[in-house]
Amino acid sequence: MPQAQQEYLADLLVRRGVVPAERLDELLSTASEKGQPLTDVVVSSEVAPESRVAQAFAEELELGFMDRIDVAAVLLSVAERIPITYAKQHRLLVLSEDEDR
Repeated sequence: MPQAQQEYLADLLVRRGVVPAERLDELLSTASEKGQPLTDVVVSSEVAPESRVAQAFAEELELGFMDRIDVAAVLLSVAERIPITYAKQHRLLVLSEDEDR
């Protein structure tokens, strides 16, 4: 991952309270040495769980976040409205619908 992207992710994770600022240099150094994304190092070092990292990304992008999906609560009639090949190709999971979407 390019250095600029790693630094952006580092800033995001600190701003969102996922990574303590004092651990950042160590984590960035480890990520660089191992050739791994910073997010992988954060999770493997047990600084933060994967769900907290994902939640920080969702917050940054102003998207909703669900730690777990109750598959039984997804109505088949709603899920079937998008062809399965399209959903797989675009990594979509239809959970519900409302008047607007």
